[in-house]
Amino acid sequence: MSDWLTILNKQESHKKYKEFLKWIVDENILDFDSEKVMRENAVKTGFPKNKILQWLREIYRDLIDLNCESPELFFDQEKVLIEFTFHYFGNYSFCTLSLPVIPRQYEEFRFPFINATLGTEYFWVKNITYLHDCQRTTINILLEGGFCNKYRNFAIEKAKYEGSLSFQDMYSLTDTEIDDIILKRRRYN
Repeated sequence: MSDWLTILNKQESHKKYKEFLKWIVDENILDFDSEKVMRENAVKTGFPKNKILQWLREIYRDLIDLNCESPELFFDQEKVLIEFTFHYFGNYSFCTLSLPVIPRQYEEFRFPFINATLGTEYFWVKNITYLHDCQRTTINILLEGGFCNKYRNFAIEKAKYEGSLSFQDMYSLTDTEIDDIILKRRRYN
């Protein structure tokens, strides 16, 4: 995270939080989770606590935007560049990261940074797609929020194979409705 803040700090910007961001980077401050820490940092910097909260939200949004607009800034040559799609309860977020290895299907992936956007930091690898277009290969990973239930996933694959669950159902039905189909339940209104 501190690397990301350093990248954002190096960008030409006339943002109101610029001086505060420089202080965060210089002091290597990464913890703003508790009320006590927020109060202490407000005293140290002389900035009002409500401004710090506002600036942290802006910094967070600007980091996500910068990652989408210029993913090469976040790329480490010794690692693998991966485009992530995070999904949780119908909400999505996107991020490009460099990792030492490619996560495998069903592995768990924890990413606290995305918690502010989606409300969770726990994900599992649902799907991995490789796209090759003559010049380079792009790796896209779909992460599903929460924890993996392999039995449910195998039951869904079985239902799709047997024809009781269609491709369209996977995108138009809620998880509860899909569970009803694979468990052969009927709900009465």
